[in-house]
Amino acid sequence: MTDIFDEVDEDLRRDRMAALWKRWGGLILAAAIVVVLATAAVTFWKRQQAAQRAESTAALAQAVSTAPTDPKGTADNLAAYATKADASHARLAVLEEAAARVQAGDAVGAVALYDRIAQDASADQLTRDTAALRAATLRFDQLPPADAIKALQPLAAPNAPFSSLARELIALATAKSGDRAGAAKLFDQLAQDQTTPTGVAQRAREMAQRYRGEN
Repeated sequence: MTDIFDEVDEDLRRDRMAALWKRWGGLILAAAIVVVLATAAVTFWKRQQAAQRAESTAALAQAVSTAPTDPKGTADNLAAYATKADASHARLAVLEEAAARVQAGDAVGAVALYDRIAQDASADQLTRDTAALRAATLRFDQLPPADAIKALQPLAAPNAPFSSLARELIALATAKSGDRAGAAKLFDQLAQDQTTPTGVAQRAREMAQRYRGEN
């Protein structure tokens, strides 16, 4: 008897499944197709993005390749490239363009480009700080020491990526103002800071000795 009941149950299950499939099968197939198409679309999009990034990177490398022999031409090529590139590649192109402008003797143009990146809220902090430090470095000799120090202070914060370099420039600006003792103190602090990179610390020790009159 058990076998008969089992067969009846199996038939009922088949009937219910057939009814459910008749009612919902089309929707289930449609949903499955949507999932497959969506997955394929995402995969295709990712491949397209990767290909575009590779193409954009290659174009950027090509634009930079003439920098050693023709910095102005390189800067112009990078400026044109930046107008067509995606945001991240465009920012990188502007940074490279600024460097090429410096090589071409156009420090004013380079500073303007660095300022643009430094003030770009959509750029990451490292990129903005890189641009700000380069602009401050180019302006260093033209600005009064107090203005140079003011511009460098945000970059000298303890957790800032270029804190040590900014502090080194602040110490130099302090010396430029005529405060040799203050400069020696700042260089000493920089040299003794455990977070200061080795090369910067070595320079700081030497500068501290110089401004103390030890050599």
